[in-house]
Amino acid sequence: MRSISRREFFRASAFGAGSLLLFSRCGGGANSGEAMPDGFVTANTTYGKIKGIRERGVNIYRGVPY
Repeated sequence: MRSISRREFFRASAFGAGSLLLFSRCGGGANSGEAMPDGFVTANTTYGKIKGIRERGVNIYRGVPY
């Protein structure tokens, strides 16, 4: 496996981040035409309920140990 220089790493990272930003600004993606309400969501687990948030149609649960 070839090691990459720091400059190559940052160049590739910037290109990837720029592509994602451009793609999200253009309205692309699986749910581009759907309006999904953002807000708080809950999920039932075997250990109880956990609370999260919905952003752009994706449920996000932070700080859940596994």
